[in-house]
Amino acid sequence: MRRLVPKRVLAFHLRKAACHAGWPGIAAEHIVASSPVSRKAKVMGFWDFIWLMFSFVMFAAYLILLFLVIRDIFADSLRAGWVKALWILGVLLFPLLGCLAYIMFYGQQMAIRQSARQDVAREDMAEYIRRTANINPAEQIAAGKKLLDEGTITGDEFQMLKARALR
Repeated sequence: MRRLVPKRVLAFHLRKAACHAGWPGIAAEHIVASSPVSRKAKVMGFWDFIWLMFSFVMFAAYLILLFLVIRDIFADSLRAGWVKALWILGVLLFPLLGCLAYIMFYGQQMAIRQSARQDVAREDMAEYIRRTANINPAEQIAAGKKLLDEGTITGDEFQMLKARALR
């Protein structure tokens, strides 16, 4: 069974063999300096950590911007398909430049479309709540009285409905 060897270890052994074979340009000190065993891990300093965190935050912001732009490109129903394809191609080939150009050209329209989507969602939610909540106590009591007069419910059940409606 063959054992897989990491590339850097393989390169080390090749350089070592070349040195022992007497090939020109490969010295023994080069082998020791590039040995995978002789490398020491670099400890991350405070400013390296700050830079890493800043980089992560900027990358996350970039991804959010990229996905917002791509979503808006596909959500715009007034734009022709070939224009959408060009914008997608531009955003994918030149991500930061493409996103910034899209924001400059269509930023205001992007905000208007987002606001319109939020207004529609808010109205849909309010309509759903009005339809399902049925919070008018007078209508509930009147419906209960009608059921009591028809004999569908008893007096005790009507009192329970009335108490629940007045809560």
